[in-house]
Amino acid sequence: MPGNSEGLWYSFNMGPIHFISLSTEVYYYLDYGIKMLVKQFDWLEKDLKEASSPKNRTLRPWIIVYGHRPMYCSNDNKDDCVYYETLTRIGLPFLKWLVTQV
Repeated sequence: MPGNSEGLWYSFNMGPIHFISLSTEVYYYLDYGIKMLVKQFDWLEKDLKEASSPKNRTLRPWIIVYGHRPMYCSNDNKDDCVYYETLTRIGLPFLKWLVTQV
């Protein structure tokens, strides 16, 4: 079971899909600190690099990333979608590794 500092993000394979679960909470609450953001980002880069290897992409051509809060918003007037919080999502390496769905 996830705690406050461990098990907040993970990945698994099911059929032709590589699923990645991110902790979107680290972008909203500074209580986690910048170290958690860096730790998750480094883990994500490593996981996406492995999942995108030619061998793995042949076995699992789909990479789907998900989290508790929306990664993209169609409005900016709710708690999940205020201006400064959507900016924190810029720079995640989804395009670099050709992620299929977010």
